[in-house]
Amino acid sequence: MAPATFTQDPTKVSPHDEAARRDYLVAYIKTIGLFDKEHLERRYSKAVVALSNDLHSRGARQVGHLFFEYMVDHIIWDDMFKCATKTGHVVPRFPWDNMPKTNDHSQGISTTYKKWRLKNGHDVPPDVPVSLPTRPTPHQVPRSAPSSQEGTVPLPPIAFEARAPQVPETFRFTTPFKRGNAATNMQADRGKKRKGPMDDDTLATSKRTRFSTHPDVGVHNDKGMEPAPIASLASRQTMRKNINGDTPFSYPIVGPFEIDLPPWLDFDTLIWGKDGKLYDELISSLHDFLTVGWTTAGGKPSRLVIGFNPSHEDTSKRHRLWYDLTTLWEDVLTWFTQARRSSWVALLHSLRGQNWRRTFQACNKAQGRLKGVQWESGRGPVPEEQVALERHSMEE
Repeated sequence: MAPATFTQDPTKVSPHDEAARRDYLVAYIKTIGLFDKEHLERRYSKAVVALSNDLHSRGARQVGHLFFEYMVDHIIWDDMFKCATKTGHVVPRFPWDNMPKTNDHSQGISTTYKKWRLKNGHDVPPDVPVSLPTRPTPHQVPRSAPSSQEGTVPLPPIAFEARAPQVPETFRFTTPFKRGNAATNMQADRGKKRKGPMDDDTLATSKRTRFSTHPDVGVHNDKGMEPAPIASLASRQTMRKNINGDTPFSYPIVGPFEIDLPPWLDFDTLIWGKDGKLYDELISSLHDFLTVGWTTAGGKPSRLVIGFNPSHEDTSKRHRLWYDLTTLWEDVLTWFTQARRSSWVALLHSLRGQNWRRTFQACNKAQGRLKGVQWESGRGPVPEEQVALERHSMEE
């Protein structure tokens, strides 16, 4: 079954439309592989208590439903990524900054906050009928009918400036990572540590000449336009033989660290992006010794190539870095599998999502909160290509 469509542009979602907002957030969480219904419900309950205590400490006896649920969603978002904050990673910002006013009663007052106040022995405005509906959750979102505002006492907006994010024009999955502490490093299968492929000490700048790869435009239409730099064939052959021996290639693998780019794959949308911005971000998010490029045939990209940057190929002799390369390689194979199954997630976003998943697994493992996950240790060398293919079932 094809994965659910995910709209990457939050500006097309009204932040005051509770159902649409939560549909977007849940889709985002699912896309990066962190969705857990039970955990999400617990986070909702924790957020309700935290926000209610905050509001009570500020003297708010009632607030609008729109404001309360928006802030609950914001707190859930912060809670989900607090692990990254502790490890020094850059946290993806909440997609919107259109915080409703506390006295916006266009969707009635918050009965969830009212229920909390009554449960904890706090007074509520006397002229407002008490209604205690089942609380909504981020994935069970009833639309609240506006209630009467007669007798309510408007409150000045409560300042939550500290929570209000600065939102980029186009929301991305995450920003490029910087190296965190040792808790974020994954233990490699053969007992050595490695960083995720998107961790980065120094953000490299792509220096290749841009060119359009739209189907109607040939790569070499203009003079001076050259393909992105890729690792040499000799270095990739040597690296593959050292890691995988002489195992045969299996589609979509068509060469040493090469993946076929079939005609149906939308290169512009999934890899290049408008004016090459997606690809620029991708290159900037990688280690400076890694690169993702392509070969061309008939003036169009034909094979995606992963390897060591030509200017850093001397690093290929450092065995520890092989794990960074094979991690990136497996992640690209995973993205191709998703694209083959009708996913429209860009390569950049897929790599970031997979790295987030590894980061959270490492954090949760260290904190002893991740259940049902088998952690491999001490197994012998296995060809990474075959592992990736078996793991993600490349057969249609």
